[in-house]
Amino acid sequence: MAEEEDKGTKLQAPADFDGPTANRSCTDVLFTLLMIAMWGGLTYIGAYAFEHGDYKVVIGPMDYEGNICGHTFNGTDMTDYPNLYYVNAIGSGVCVKECPKFDNVSRSVDPYTLVTFDGIFQPGSTAGLSLLPADFIEVANYSASDLVHVCTDATCSVDGDDPEKMFDSDGMAGGYGYAFFAVDSVSYFGRCVWTKSALVEISNITNDALGGGFSDAASFAGEFWSDAYGDVYKAWHYVLGMGFGATVVRFCSNFLVLQLPFPKSYVAWIY
Repeated sequence: MAEEEDKGTKLQAPADFDGPTANRSCTDVLFTLLMIAMWGGLTYIGAYAFEHGDYKVVIGPMDYEGNICGHTFNGTDMTDYPNLYYVNAIGSGVCVKECPKFDNVSRSVDPYTLVTFDGIFQPGSTAGLSLLPADFIEVANYSASDLVHVCTDATCSVDGDDPEKMFDSDGMAGGYGYAFFAVDSVSYFGRCVWTKSALVEISNITNDALGGGFSDAASFAGEFWSDAYGDVYKAWHYVLGMGFGATVVRFCSNFLVLQLPFPKSYVAWIY
């Protein structure tokens, strides 16, 4: 049996030794006060927002009158119309029950059916040319709105069955009015985004009168929402799994590290 190694006399702390924390004190009073003020300010902002704010204003699609599609807001019930259909290039639109999807239609745009601030309008001069029935797109009732504009043959159908001239009418105003063609679209987060084939057809119908800025913006929006929604939909289980996995790994690693002598004693000394 091997002899035990002589390690000397065990160190003993002096009788008057109170430990490393005896003389510790706050070294940054100003920062502490600023931190407390920040906590108090954020707490007040959070409480005020919770009592007076409405998250739907931030995330919900808003129509031209300030209603939130799919929700009741400021006394207006739009719960039956959860999607926003854009009527012009500045983002104004109307709440619809479902985004128009041209599954059984030969084209991606119906130039003789207009979505307006006052619902669906089909010019009398184009009777029989519309690809869609008048009730194909269900629009919320805006008849009582102070901002409503009504399409007529005089304002939205300038020259019979010529879509390009209709596009330049007072009602459509080159993409900046209160009416627009019924377009094949897909719902992304409550917004009706035009399909790529519809964008191409709109350019052809209007002889590219939309202009590069409008077409590029619409195309970019469609591709962005399509890619973003598609990526989230395809990768949600990876995101959830990695988030949960990272949490478990972090917990286990912290637990194991605290079992080692040096980290454990260091943490004990700090606290």
